[in-house]
Amino acid sequence: MIGALRPLAAKVGASRSSKSAPRPGPSGSRSRQQCRQRHVCRSGYFTQAPAAAASPVDKLLEGFWEARGVFDPAQRQELVRLAKALPLQGGADEGSLDEDFAPPLQLAEGAPLPGIPTTWALNQSVPEIAGVSRRLLELHALLGGGADVDVVWMVTREPQLLAASRQQLLSRLMAMRLASATAGVDVVKVVEAQPSLLLLDEGNPLADWARLAPEELAELIKGWEQGVASDSDPEWQARAVQLRAYHRQHGDTSVGWREGDDPELARWANKQRRDLAAGLLAPAKAELLQELRFEPDETEAEWLRWFLDLARFKEAHGHASPMSLSAGADLYLINWCSVQRVAHRCKVLSRRQLDLLNSIDFDWSGADPLS
Repeated sequence: MIGALRPLAAKVGASRSSKSAPRPGPSGSRSRQQCRQRHVCRSGYFTQAPAAAASPVDKLLEGFWEARGVFDPAQRQELVRLAKALPLQGGADEGSLDEDFAPPLQLAEGAPLPGIPTTWALNQSVPEIAGVSRRLLELHALLGGGADVDVVWMVTREPQLLAASRQQLLSRLMAMRLASATAGVDVVKVVEAQPSLLLLDEGNPLADWARLAPEELAELIKGWEQGVASDSDPEWQARAVQLRAYHRQHGDTSVGWREGDDPELARWANKQRRDLAAGLLAPAKAELLQELRFEPDETEAEWLRWFLDLARFKEAHGHASPMSLSAGADLYLINWCSVQRVAHRCKVLSRRQLDLLNSIDFDWSGADPLS
């Protein structure tokens, strides 16, 4: 039976190595780095490698299921077999990438990618298996089908890539390539490191990118490297307004360290930190950030986020020693306090951190799981 996915094998590339590891992208939050490390560990370093005779299609699809927690090689191979056993749909020709062949996956915003539960009822999951597999292969083909394009990592970070239409993804790629044609930028590498750039809404000025002045283009490319669609003056001001609103809500500008934070605003904030460190931020912009008490150090920003949570706990409960039985105690905050006690004993807290904790009468002798 002719499989639906075999025509794309050539587009995936026969040179794909079964032991190729994903390239690290630009630095992001710690949670993203840990997520990437987990993906690397699941991509063949500590598990049984695929058989030498496996096709490039098999390797790509098995890599996806392995990254989604299906560690049993037999189960992964069965998932791939089921996807390849389905006939072509919509009358697509050999090797076609028409929408009829690979329609966008119906994936709700925030919904998890298919994983272990898919293996519990394979017969009922066949449409989902086929949909994910086809979209993975199409995305890989749109990005050139190179052996070093880690599509699995991209969809792990941005599952909505599987729900976006081919036309949307292609238009984003073309706009970015046109804008950076004279700058020597490898757009595929940029979107691999920051896949959210392929999911920009229509409000972003894609059509204007190709008409930017050289210095504006250079600034745009720096933004791309941090996952920011554009950091022009109008967008910078709009993001600054968002940051001000975040400060009013949380009392700090540690965006990216709380559940539910806007990832685009977090990437923008990280870019401002790098620009400040390199002396590239205009004085007026630097002054505005200083007015918001913007923390230029990423690690310190995360620390301040938890300190403010502890300060609010003290305001509500009269002490700064959250315990597991305390009303309103947060398990993560309890753990953070334990880490501060250990850091204090090891003399690695900064003077500023020590003074801030002392200012709220932090209990350095409190019992904790790390003592």
